[in-house]
This record gives sequence, structure tokens and C-alpha cells, in this order.
Amino acid sequence: DATSTTNGSLQTDGGLSVAKAAYIGSTLTSTGRIIVDDTTDATNTTDGSLQTDGGLSVAKAAYIGTTLTSAGRIIVDDTTDATSTTNGSLQTDGGLSVAKSVYIGENLTVMGLTTTVNSTTVTIDDPIFTLGGDTAPLSDDNKDRGIEFKWHNGTSAKVGFFGYDDSISSFTFIPVADNTNEVFSGSVGNVKFGQGTYTGRIIVDDTTDATSTTNGSLQTDGGLSVAKAAYIGTTLTS
Repeated sequence: DATSTTNGSLQTDGGLSVAKAAYIGSTLTSTGRIIVDDTTDATNTTDGSLQTDGGLSVAKAAYIGTTLTSAGRIIVDDTTDATSTTNGSLQTDGGLSVAKSVYIGENLTVMGLTTTVNSTTVTIDDPIFTLGGDTAPLSDDNKDRGIEFKWHNGTSAKVGFFGYDDSISSFTFIPVADNTNEVFSGSVGNVKFGQGTYTGRIIVDDTTDATSTTNGSLQTDGGLSVAKAAYIGTTLTS
């Protein structure tokens, strides 16, 4: 057996040229580079310019000039965290396509302009959503904050909005809304609540007169308790 350049059954102080096939029955050890000039692409494990029936161990960097296809798992033992697109144990200059599930063991940071989730069910443990950025704003951007939603009224598709209207500093619901640079406009919609407690005024802009208990701008199916003064601008019918 050969364990260096000075033993073994065949030795040469110069180079070794082999014009055709060479078969090595046991280990091939090289202290220099191994250069393969053949340019055959690999499409499976039995073609390509470099083939091995066993594993491939690389102690240092490996550079793949074109597509890398793996029929099995790719395991990266490096534990470097990623804080940008240029560090971390797995990096790509292009996109990443995954046909099946992805599990992220720690934080996921997305720096792009759009994040699209086509899942039919989304579950989030965090009880609070933060909208408007991950840092405190330095000035008023005059944009609204809330949820834009899509729906259909049976005739055509609509876009609705509910959230904080920056221009009037009020929580607003608009069932058919126009979105202009994250500023929503449109006629406000109907809401239905159970019991409510208000620490400020209740203002009703509707001017409908009341002629019975089922019309008028303010209606109640029960009694009406007023702790202080009440002013009736026109007829009071009892």
C-alpha cells in the first residue's frame, strides 16, 4: 500500500499521465488539487464529470458553478444566526422555493415590500398586532391604521376598511372604501354591538324625526335613563 510519495508498488518523481481509464482499487489520496476537465453536466447520480458511489466530504469551501440538485436532505451544521442577507449559515443571492413545509426555529425577518400569505388558516400566538412600523414614528404620515378586507355583495367585488382614521382621529368602518396611499375614504357602514360604556359624548348626526317608537335617529327597545338635564328641540310625545 502507498501511504506517501516514497512508498507503494509504483512510484514516480515526476508526473503521471494516463490517456484512458484508470481504476483505483482502494483509497486515492492527493496533497494537491484534483482537476477534472470533463464538462459533462450531472442530471442524476450516474452521470456527470465527477461521480462517487459513496459520500463526499469537503473540509473547506465548495463552489458550485450552476444548479445543485439533492435527492436527499441537505444538512447545515453551522449555527451562525442571520441578521442580514449576507450572513447566516445558509445564504442565497436569489429566491428560495420550497414545495412543502418550512419550520423556522427562531425569528423570521422579512425586509421586502410585500409579504403574501395564501394560507386558508393563520394562527398567531401574539395577542397584540402592531401596525405602522417596528419603531416609533418621527412625524405624522397622515396614513390610516387598520384592516383592509375584500368581500362580495352578490353583484361585484368590494374593498372595505375598519380601523383608525387619522384625519378625524376616530375608529371608522367603511364597507365600500377607496384606498389612496393608505388613506381610506367612503361612506361609513352599520355596526352592531351588545352593551357599551362611553366616557364621552354620543353624537348622532342623523336628523330623522320620530313619529313612533320604531323610527327616529335614536331608538331604544327599553327605557331611557338620563341622570342630568335633557333638552328636546321640538315636540315630545308620550
